[in-house]
Amino acid sequence: MAITLEPIAVDVKPPKAYATKIPLEPQEASEQPLEQSPSRLSPLLCLPAELRHKIYRLALTDSEPFIDPCIYSPSTSTIKSPFHSIPLLSLNLLRTCRQIHTEATSLAYLHRENIFQFTTVTHCHSFLSQLGSSRAQEIRILSINLRLVAQGDAATAHEWLAYTSADACGGLWTQRRLGTLRTDLPNLRCVRLDLSGWCRPGYGQHRWEYFRSIARGLGGLECVAVGGEVKLRNLELAVCEPWAPELFLTNDVIDRREGMPYGGTMVDLMSSAVLRDGQGEDWGEKDLEVLWSIANGKVMLELSRRDRAAKRLSAIDLNHWTAPWTESYRRCPGRLSSSCTWEEYQKQVNTYRPSPSHRKNPTREEILAMAMNGYLEEAIWSSSQSG
Repeated sequence: MAITLEPIAVDVKPPKAYATKIPLEPQEASEQPLEQSPSRLSPLLCLPAELRHKIYRLALTDSEPFIDPCIYSPSTSTIKSPFHSIPLLSLNLLRTCRQIHTEATSLAYLHRENIFQFTTVTHCHSFLSQLGSSRAQEIRILSINLRLVAQGDAATAHEWLAYTSADACGGLWTQRRLGTLRTDLPNLRCVRLDLSGWCRPGYGQHRWEYFRSIARGLGGLECVAVGGEVKLRNLELAVCEPWAPELFLTNDVIDRREGMPYGGTMVDLMSSAVLRDGQGEDWGEKDLEVLWSIANGKVMLELSRRDRAAKRLSAIDLNHWTAPWTESYRRCPGRLSSSCTWEEYQKQVNTYRPSPSHRKNPTREEILAMAMNGYLEEAIWSSSQSG
C-alpha cells in the first residue's frame, strides 16, 4: 500500500527581536527604569575630573624610588636583585572598574612621575623590555645607582659605561646584547646618579675619570643630578663648595697646591649631559640652573635647564631635607639648600683660583678668599707659609 506525503505550508516570520525593517517613527520610552551600573554608584566618579586626577597621582606615585623593579612572567626567568625594593602603591585602584583604569593609565602617572632606580644594566634592560616600548616611552626619570661600581665590580662598571654611551656603534658586546639607554628610553628627560659609597680614601682620580665618561655619554637631558654621602668634617664642609669633588668622590680634602688636579668641578662634568643634545649640538649656557642640598649626611647636586622649568621633573626634593643643621652650618644657611644661575656659578668658581704667584707671602684677604671658596688645604698651607 503506497503512502503519499503532502507538502505542508509553513508560514515562517522573523521574530520581532530580529526585525528586518527599522521603524521610522520614534518609539515610546519604556516606563521601566534602567538598572544603574556600578560605576555610577562610585563616589570617586562623582567627583570633578580635577579632583580625580589628584587622587590618582597620590595613589599611584611615591617619592621613594623603585629599586631594581622586575616583571615576572612564565616566559622569562628574571633573577631578583638583592637590592629590590618597591614602594607601597594603591594599584588595586586600577582594578575597580574600566573607567577608573582608563582614566588613571591615560595620565601615565605610574611611569612618568615615579623614579625607577637600577644597580645593574641587566635588571634595567630586562625590566624595560618586559614593560613594552609604549610604556617605556612614558618614563621620564631614571636613577642609576653605582654602588657596585664603588665596590670594585669591573663588569658592572663596563656595562654602565657602554649602556649610557650615546654612540650605539654596535661594536661593544654589551651594546649588541642589551642595546643602549637612548634606544630603551627615547623620551628620557632626567638622570640621577647615586654615588653613595664613593667617598672613600684613595682612587679619587679614577672615580673622577669614570664619572666624566658617564656624563659624556649622556646628552639631550633637561636635568642631571648626582647624590652622595657627606664624609667631610664640619670644618671642611663649612668652607667647601656644594659642587666640590671632595663631597662625592673621596673623603680626603684634595690637595689643591697644584691648582685643580681634577680639572674642574662636578658641575663642569654634569654640563656635558645637559648642554649637548646627543648629536653634538650645544644648548645655551644662560638657560642652566644649579641647585644643591646638603643635610642629614647626604648631598644632592642638580643641573637643569631653566627654559623648560615648567615641564622639568626635578630630581631633588629640597623640602625632603629636614635634619637640623650643625653649628658650622648656621653661619651660612644659604649654602645648604639653594640655587643659582649658570652665570652666578661661574662667578663663584672664578672668584679665586689659587696660582703659584699667590703662594709666596699671601695677604690675609687672599687666604680668606681661599677658605671661603673651598680651597681649604691651600689656605692652610698659605697661612703657614705667611707666618
